[in-house]
Amino acid sequence: MSHRRRTDFRWAPFLYGLIATAMILGLQVWNPTGLRAINEAAFDQYQRLKPRQVDPSAPVLVVDLDVRSLQALGQWPWPRTEMAELTRRLTQLGAISIAYDVVFAEPDRTSPARVVESWRKYDPNAEARLDQTLRDHDAVFGAAIAESPVVLGVVLNNDPSGSRPPTRAGISWSGSDPRPAIPAFASANVNLPILSHSASGVGNFSLGTERADVIRRVPLLTRVEEQIVPTLALEAIRVGFQAGSILVKSNDASGELGATGAGIASMRVGPMEIPVEADGGLYVYYSGNSVERKERVVSAADILADEIPEEVAAKVAGKVIFIGTSAPGLLDLVATPFEPAAAGVNVHAELAEQIISEFFRTDRIAWRDELAEALPQLAGEEAEAARAKIAELDAEIERFSEPVFISQPDWGTGAERLFILLMGAIASLLLAYNRTALAGVAAAFGAVGVVSASWFAFDLSGFLLGPVYPALGVFLPWGTLTVYNYVRADRDKRAVKNQFAHFMSPDVIDEIAEDPERYLTPGGDQRDLSIMFCDVRKFSTITEKMTPQETILFINEFLTPLTDVIIRNSGTIDKYMGDAIMAFWNAPRKSPLHMEQATLALFQFKDALVEINKRFVTLGFPEIDIGVGVNTGPCAVGAMGSKMRLDYSCIGDAVNLASRLEGITKQYGLWNCIGNNTAKGVAHAFALIEIDAVAVKGRSRPETIWTVAGEADLLGDPTYLALRDAVAEGMAAYKAQDWDRAEAAYRRAATYELDAYSPAGLVEVFLERIAEYRRSPPPADWDGVYVATAK
Repeated sequence: MSHRRRTDFRWAPFLYGLIATAMILGLQVWNPTGLRAINEAAFDQYQRLKPRQVDPSAPVLVVDLDVRSLQALGQWPWPRTEMAELTRRLTQLGAISIAYDVVFAEPDRTSPARVVESWRKYDPNAEARLDQTLRDHDAVFGAAIAESPVVLGVVLNNDPSGSRPPTRAGISWSGSDPRPAIPAFASANVNLPILSHSASGVGNFSLGTERADVIRRVPLLTRVEEQIVPTLALEAIRVGFQAGSILVKSNDASGELGATGAGIASMRVGPMEIPVEADGGLYVYYSGNSVERKERVVSAADILADEIPEEVAAKVAGKVIFIGTSAPGLLDLVATPFEPAAAGVNVHAELAEQIISEFFRTDRIAWRDELAEALPQLAGEEAEAARAKIAELDAEIERFSEPVFISQPDWGTGAERLFILLMGAIASLLLAYNRTALAGVAAAFGAVGVVSASWFAFDLSGFLLGPVYPALGVFLPWGTLTVYNYVRADRDKRAVKNQFAHFMSPDVIDEIAEDPERYLTPGGDQRDLSIMFCDVRKFSTITEKMTPQETILFINEFLTPLTDVIIRNSGTIDKYMGDAIMAFWNAPRKSPLHMEQATLALFQFKDALVEINKRFVTLGFPEIDIGVGVNTGPCAVGAMGSKMRLDYSCIGDAVNLASRLEGITKQYGLWNCIGNNTAKGVAHAFALIEIDAVAVKGRSRPETIWTVAGEADLLGDPTYLALRDAVAEGMAAYKAQDWDRAEAAYRRAATYELDAYSPAGLVEVFLERIAEYRRSPPPADWDGVYVATAK
């Protein structure tokens, strides 16, 4: 199995990351409703965290047709005489403009002529005389409007059969014609002509296309066909500050680099400069909820009271007045970032406060600078007064230094896209180099940076920089590539499981699959292993008359059950070599019982071989015998091979000795042989018999070899003990060159038989050696070690 190093560049995740980044850029261009709503919700939260700073000198007041007013003066609509009186009193109290957030589209039904007409409609015989001195209520209201700085409101709609609103404000522009950028409507619900003709101004009080939405932005200009209609707040300011017209500056007249005529840059009403969005809209920066506005609201009941409270009269003087209703039954409630049901008139007041407060702030700065410039030419009391005023203005400038306008800057979209590209490239590169954790840290810091930058842009400058798309630009590439890595890791796990499914136990495979690089990367590990080699006796002779298909069936029929034994005992199949199996224990999973597990597997081969031979009889194959060698020692274990193909294997002297031990079994007439290290590790659990001290081919150092005669239950068996002692006595006499005693001991050993071990082959080997040494004694330095000349 091939694995990349952590420093290798991977094209697939890099390209996936760029695709994810491109998707974010596409979403930003599309700006779907759901994501836009999340951005807007973030902007709402910013306002709640930091409401607009209120400048108490901004001359804006709401006269509320509230519940108390309705209780005092009767249900709505009131007679137009009441409205006339309200208008006159506000004018007398010094209001500089009076804007009605109400449309008077129908004649007043309480007018005398209307009342008489109503009587006669239902009782034609009724005698009703009209006092000719009584004036029509609409005329009374129209007269009051004519004598006051009144702005009437209209409602724009898309009814093709509706009316066109009258115009009072002159609209001029510099640069391209702004009308294509201005929101368009088909018609309007207008006031009675007798009222409209008397008004100083006419404004649109439609706050949005969907009244159920949160009111966040209001178009300062709208149009019906080619006729431009200012919003109620803008018209109230124009009338109040006695400006003749509204000047619109298009983008191509703004002097901005790269600007085109496809939008509006700003508006000017008298001395007030208003930065707006491209369509002429202005974001409403709310100062709080209705409770927090209560000091800037008076009840209409107080204005129409027999005696106007002094504090109410003081509030009206010099103010731009907005008249509207907060009464729930009059259906003029809208949602704002602060509350789900606020009086619509408050939104117009908030807009006017923003515009005027910004003018006051810039005017204070200009006034301060003008006084500071003139101060060197002043002396005495004039200089002192100028310094005092400068100090006062400095304090006010400092006090009212917070932004009062909020907007989405023209460069905001480009900055978002640049950030998305940058973060997408960083995430893609990190994950292409398999730095998932580092990419996650970068994504976390990037997300914190996005939210922080969005908040601080609002806090310090009033800029609305949406956090949604930059945050997606941080997380989507990282998330996409994390998913990719997960899928790839899952695929690799499956590949590992498929590769080792027939070589290891399932729990070991799962462990490798969880961390394949730990086990399957080049370099490996150094540890003690128990290694097994198993071979079929006379395999070539058995298979020489078989067809290839029969040979394959024959091999599979005995390899499968033997493999099951190894895997059942937590072994790892290293390789199949024709009829031979190589396996090892203690890798990849470490096991303190690896010697016992290997030896138990070896011993269980005996039972497996019985079943194999029964199966062979049914298939017409000859029965087989096997030889098994097991040894324990230090090895290098890990993924070995070329970069194109790696196999999990082990190498070392202990491996070579295990292979030699399997070959030695043939020379001693044994079916299994284990090394001395293994024997020491399992002597407590298995019945062992020492065989010989052998210098196997390729090794000069001798190795004491053993055979497994049975499991632990045999350790107290008299036959086993007698056999073990006879072999041990024979070996000791053999090494002492006491040939008679050695021969007698081995012949005695031949009389004992165990289920899993017969000493006949061992006795035959040593009797032959004893006979040879009697004929030709060994040299004087002979140590009893047998030097094997064959593998």
